[in-house]
Amino acid sequence: MKKINKKKLWEEALWKSNFLESSFEELTKYVKNFNKSNNLSDHKLKKIKIAIISSYLTNYLIEFLPLMFARRGFEVTFVQGPFGEIASTILDKGSFIFKKKFDLILILPTFRDLMFKPSIQDSKKKILLNIKKEVRFWRNLWKLLPTPTIQMGFDPPDHSIGSEVAGIFPGSVHFHCRNVNMQLYQNMSSSITLIDVEYIINKIGLRNWHDSRTYHLCKQPFSFESIPEISDTLSACSAALLGKRKKVIVLDLDNTIWGNAIGDVGLEGIEIGPETPEGEAFTEFQKYLLELKKSGVLLAVCSKNDKRIALEPFLSHPAMLIKKKDISCFIANFKDKASNLLTIANELNLGTDSFVFIDDSPVERSWVKERMPEVLVPEIPSNPAEFPRLIEETKAFTISRITKEDLKRASSYAAQAKVKKILNKTKDIEKFLSTLNPKAKIENVGPASLDRIQQIISKTNQFKLNPTILTAKEIMNDKKNILALRFRDKLQDYGIISVAILKKNKHILEIKNWVMSCRVFSRNIEFLMQKLFIKAAKKLGLKKIELEYLRNEKNGFMQSLLPKIGYKITKNKKIWVFDIKSEEKVKAHNINLEN
Repeated sequence: MKKINKKKLWEEALWKSNFLESSFEELTKYVKNFNKSNNLSDHKLKKIKIAIISSYLTNYLIEFLPLMFARRGFEVTFVQGPFGEIASTILDKGSFIFKKKFDLILILPTFRDLMFKPSIQDSKKKILLNIKKEVRFWRNLWKLLPTPTIQMGFDPPDHSIGSEVAGIFPGSVHFHCRNVNMQLYQNMSSSITLIDVEYIINKIGLRNWHDSRTYHLCKQPFSFESIPEISDTLSACSAALLGKRKKVIVLDLDNTIWGNAIGDVGLEGIEIGPETPEGEAFTEFQKYLLELKKSGVLLAVCSKNDKRIALEPFLSHPAMLIKKKDISCFIANFKDKASNLLTIANELNLGTDSFVFIDDSPVERSWVKERMPEVLVPEIPSNPAEFPRLIEETKAFTISRITKEDLKRASSYAAQAKVKKILNKTKDIEKFLSTLNPKAKIENVGPASLDRIQQIISKTNQFKLNPTILTAKEIMNDKKNILALRFRDKLQDYGIISVAILKKNKHILEIKNWVMSCRVFSRNIEFLMQKLFIKAAKKLGLKKIELEYLRNEKNGFMQSLLPKIGYKITKNKKIWVFDIKSEEKVKAHNINLEN
């Protein structure tokens, strides 16, 4: 009998896109082998610490979570709170969530934790009042949390009086759960993400979710078979909150967004539109892709085709919903696709670990998987009607929340690509950048900008000094020391693109962290920000600026950038210092700073 390579088994799980389609027994084998592994250093996983507060036993769930998080780039240490004490843990300032520093808190309640459950005999007025009380109770708890938090919504009970109308009948707990979840979502602060538990239950079925026997035996309210879906959802939402949401969906063309090969059948021969079932399925897939684009996901094309022929449907086919303007980067040639993915990454200024690659060819998928394991490559079937569901199953584009900047992202990258092409050709770069009429403005830190400021600080970015992040509460409490910059030019309003956390420390201005969006690289923003740091230091009568730069797999280029804006490395190697006396050496920028 052939011996199974256990290391290969769990490593395979890291990159297997259709992982959850495996049986529960197979998934358990992957999990146990992963948990027994000692060395994860080869996979460059980001180490984080997560607190779990729950009203039920989470031991079995925690068995699955490390592998699910590893699949999204994290090596996690979990710390469990006391059993069944959600509210008391949050209310107690001496509890473990306040004593230790965590990257995230997970709150896992059930309907049993609701404080103001209705009775079938209650008046409608009392029922609605209880919903308000419930929402107020949980929102008040949220205000006390010291760390960005993900909370599962309240699951409906497995049985209810008048089950056929339970969800819409005001006297039922099901109705109470649904309305509390909705109102909590509508009133979330930027530090909180609420998971739609009813969506998960709809996927796996209410009978498969609840397991009364298991609850009475070991206080786990859901079935063992539901654990993979729950743990995968928690890891996906956490990754999105920590800036690891995938950003680009790279598309093949033939038999991927239309039927047939255009090079063989011509423009008239491709299948798209309502005339055939397959054509209609491709139309629905294009609708789905455009919805992804609206949420901030970039669309790119990577096709083995003559570019002129490949562009024809986008320009002139009446049934095509996706147009050329919707594509942030269009590559059509006969090079291998792994090489072309690197070209797309270079043009968009994004890492290939932010890519999802969609191709109908098993050969192309296998080639990209082998050459670029960091790219997510879903195993898509031959039936295009299944494409949207299978991409959604990967949870690659999970949304914690959408900011105005997310909605503008596709057009921002299109503008960036346009600028980059001209920059590569022009000899007088500064003159060209000036013709774009660039303008910047210091953004007020407040409720309107809070989501974006926290989002940009939380992201793993190419331009980010170190892992320091702030909760929404910390941002608001320290808003005088948060510098947020908004940027626009004649091509695009890019929104808030850079954030710095400043602190006076004796005779030095410390930059606790500094983040900038890659959408505005090469636009001289770093020189403007440095001038603003100098201005802030002078205002406080300080003579030096200091920052801590911790190199990681993404932000390596900052090592060469910091000297360009005047910083010198110290003996500490992590600490860089700028002397105000050398202000005149900082390159002038061409950006108009508005009041």
